[in-house]
Amino acid sequence: MNRKKEIQKYLAYAFLVALSVVFLYPLIFLAANSLRPYINKKPVIFFTEWHVENYYFAVAMIPFFKYLLNTMKLVAISVFGSLVMDFLMGYAFARLRAPGKEVLFKLVLLQLMIPYIAIQIPQFVWYNTLGLMDTYWIFILNALGGSAYNIFLVKQFMSSFPRELDDAAKVDGCGFLRMIAQIVIPLSKPLYALLFFNAFVAAWNDYMGPQMFLTGDKFPLATAMFGNIYFLPDKPEIILEPVLMAACVLFTLPVIILFFFFQKYLVQGIVTSGLKG
Repeated sequence: MNRKKEIQKYLAYAFLVALSVVFLYPLIFLAANSLRPYINKKPVIFFTEWHVENYYFAVAMIPFFKYLLNTMKLVAISVFGSLVMDFLMGYAFARLRAPGKEVLFKLVLLQLMIPYIAIQIPQFVWYNTLGLMDTYWIFILNALGGSAYNIFLVKQFMSSFPRELDDAAKVDGCGFLRMIAQIVIPLSKPLYALLFFNAFVAAWNDYMGPQMFLTGDKFPLATAMFGNIYFLPDKPEIILEPVLMAACVLFTLPVIILFFFFQKYLVQGIVTSGLKG
């Protein structure tokens, strides 16, 4: 019996290793082709050459750090909105009593059925009418409106908290804001890590929003890099694909590093937010 279980364990490990290779290979392919020569070379399937100068060209051929600063501004706006507005709205749905609360929460969940691209044209018309085009106010308003998915996660997480915590805090004289700051937030580190990661990745990878609402000087990296900006100066029809891939590697690194840094909290946040309530 033990022999059978041991074989099953090794088969499971082998399957997981094979599955991890399938998911990791696109990153390996990207990194390998970011190091190949940038002229007259076909894509490679693994590391064959090490032309690290492609990474220098990826940063030097465009105002890379200006686009990076624009990206950081959008990320800061999105993360602030997620950590504050989504948290407060999810907390209100989970812990506060109000007439019509369940109906409002169902309306929030209905937003999950609407793809973002379906509302971009109405948003464009509305923001253009308000005279907000090419400003960061568009992204501030979007952040203040909250994310239906993150609100749902907060609501599920807060629903698992015992009501006795609220009663004990009130007996000790805690007001609403003090209870949030001294009791709820310290107990919600996994949730905050999950909200931070979701907001960071969504803003970091956002290509279509800035493309629609901003102009070139305010583009983030995600929008700027994919505008065919890496080409030979005297032959703009020749795209320097290895340089572009090197830029993609640099663009992907912060998300990968952030994932490994928050991995423990992300797992806890997903489990406690999705399975309780």
